[in-house]
Amino acid sequence: MFATSATFGGDLGGLTGADAICQSAAESAKLPGTFVAWLSTSTVDAASRLVLPGTTTRARGWVRTDGKPVSDTVFDLLSGAMYYPIALDESGADLRAMNHVNTGTVAGGALDPSATQCSDWTAADAAQMYTRGDLGRTTQNWTNIGTINCATGLGHLYCFQVDYDTPLAVTPADGRIAFLSAGKLDPSKGIATADALCASEAQAQALPGTFLAMLSTQAQAAAARFDGAQATWVRTDGIALAASAAAVLAAQLDTPLNVDAAGAYHSGQVWCGSSSPGTPAAAADDCGDWTSGAPGQQGLTGASSSSAAAFGATTNTCSTPLEVYCLQK
Repeated sequence: MFATSATFGGDLGGLTGADAICQSAAESAKLPGTFVAWLSTSTVDAASRLVLPGTTTRARGWVRTDGKPVSDTVFDLLSGAMYYPIALDESGADLRAMNHVNTGTVAGGALDPSATQCSDWTAADAAQMYTRGDLGRTTQNWTNIGTINCATGLGHLYCFQVDYDTPLAVTPADGRIAFLSAGKLDPSKGIATADALCASEAQAQALPGTFLAMLSTQAQAAAARFDGAQATWVRTDGIALAASAAAVLAAQLDTPLNVDAAGAYHSGQVWCGSSSPGTPAAAADDCGDWTSGAPGQQGLTGASSSSAAAFGATTNTCSTPLEVYCLQK
């Protein structure tokens, strides 16, 4: 699977035109197989299109153009079980800086009824909207992160090979363990409570070692809580967050940290306290050094489904409990 290097508006010539775009892009990059676009219309859901040609058997075993695994089955894809964001184009170029992709599709693989989807992808009409996804995200946000105008919005297309049905084999990486907490932190309870949350969830899953929350305070950047010279961190599904620990601590992630200690996949905001693990928190960004739950106070959060916006992506009020990143020390 890949995202097209070219971008398009709302008029794709319908599903037939979109599929032709995908097939042409694949052939230009010398990728073998039959490809279809991940798009829904008023009569066809995107997920229903991922079948072997001429059959009702679902395709499976998708990898990116660099060979890294994305998702094994259609069920995995729709439930958010994604190893890496699709992110790359037909030639292997990383498109996360240009993250907008046309989908018309919600997380369950069906048409998003909240938008008209450009008259089933045949009209660049300023009065219509279409649903878009984010190339750098997994879980539900890869296919649905908002809407954009059919006349002015330009996005890539996801292209899936559909004449392949071999199970995806993933070899777990070696490294320290990292996970997203399943429980939520009340930011007024202090960083020690965040560490205890991480330790408790690790213990419940018999994960070895000492775990700390990746939170910045005004006195200490989150990265300073960990040794960047040791092994990198690996999610509980066996996927390394980055090639090195230093890259993780610099927020240069290859994939999101959105898998909890039990192996379930999540999407949502995560307490961070700073825009980067290497930066201490500003007074306005860490809920009073994680001691205040005042509704008028805010803290910086990351997006757990994103590899590019995992830290400091937005803010939330300090009265809101959110997950935290947990890293083995």
